[in-house]
Amino acid sequence: MSKIMVSFPDEFLKEIDSFSKKEHRSRSDFLREAARFYMLQKKAQALKPIDNPRIRNAVNELEALEWEGNWDSSCILRKMRQER
Repeated sequence: MSKIMVSFPDEFLKEIDSFSKKEHRSRSDFLREAARFYMLQKKAQALKPIDNPRIRNAVNELEALEWEGNWDSSCILRKMRQER
């Protein structure tokens, strides 16, 4: 495993140490997990909402519906609930 040097302001490092102590983790483990979490969040933000399978499925279902008249969301929801 590689080692790096990172500089933090003293107060920030105290806060990191406090969090890692509360979670019974080493400072390195805490910072590794924080970096991993940050990168996952950034990757998720880079995806377009339509890339989310649940959203894609909802859009596909919506496109498959045939509605007469206006796209009034309350009417659509009412009809969907009645069909359940």
